Amino acid sequence: MQISDILNIINIEPISIEPYLWKNYGNNHFHFDFESKLDKTVFLTCVADFKGNIKELSFSFNEKYYLWVDPEFIQNRNQAYFDQNLDPRFAFENIKYVELEVQEDVFNKINTIFNHNVCDEKILISLDLGEDAQKLDDVLTHIKETDPNFNIDSFVETALTTYINQAQTKNLKIWDDIKSELNNKNIIIHFKNSPSFIKEENKNNISSWLGNLGSNELFITFKDKLTQNGIIQYICVNDQFEFEYIL
Repeated sequence: MQISDILNIINIEPISIEPYLWKNYGNNHFHFDFESKLDKTVFLTCVADFKGNIKELSFSFNEKYYLWVDPEFIQNRNQAYFDQNLDPRFAFENIKYVELEVQEDVFNKINTIFNHNVCDEKILISLDLGEDAQKLDDVLTHIKETDPNFNIDSFVETALTTYINQAQTKNLKIWDDIKSELNNKNIIIHFKNSPSFIKEENKNNISSWLGNLGSNELFITFKDKLTQNGIIQYICVNDQFEFEYIL
C-alpha cells in the first residue's frame, strides 16, 4: 500500500507530516495526518517510509476506529506496544480498533467515508485453510456448477457465523454452570459486560476463586490484554478483586 493510493482516493493534502519517532519500522519513517472535508471529526493517519510504503494506517468514523497494518510488520508494531506495556489492539483506553486485513476493504471504506461520508461496517477477512483449501475450493466449485444459485461467499459467512454462535453458546453454558454452583452457596453473580471465553479446564479454578472472595453478591467485569505471551483474560469483581488467565 502506497501513500499515492490514499491520495488518489481521498484527493486531500495532508494537514501535517512529521517524523515518526518510534523505531519499530526502522529509520526514516513519517507520520501523515489527513482530515475529511465533509466532517472535521473524521481523520486518517498513516506511517510510511521515505518511498511512500505504508506500514500502518488508521482512520475514524462514527466513533469507530479502524486499523490496517502491513502483515510483514504486525509483529514489529505489536512488540513496540508490548515494550511500553500497551495493548496494540486499542486506539484509546477501552476503545479497540476494528482491525482490517484486506486492502480492497481499506480502500473502499476510505473512499466512501472521505467522499460520501458513509461507511460499510462489514469487514472483509482472508481465510488461510492450508492444505484443505484446494479440497474445499473443489467441493464448492462443484456445488456452484450444479446449482447456479449457490453463493460461495454467503456459504462461508453462514458457516463462520454458525461456528461462532456454537462457541458462544458453549461458553455461556460453562458460565451458567459456574453461576448455578455459586447460587447453591447463596452467592449471586452479575455480569456487567459480555462474559469472556473460558476453557472447560478453567471452570473449577474460577468457580472456587469466586466462591472464596467472601461476598454474597459479585459484580463481574471482563477485560483482556494482548501481550507477547498471548491474550490475558481478566475477571474483575466488585472493582476490587482480579483473576487472570491466558486463553
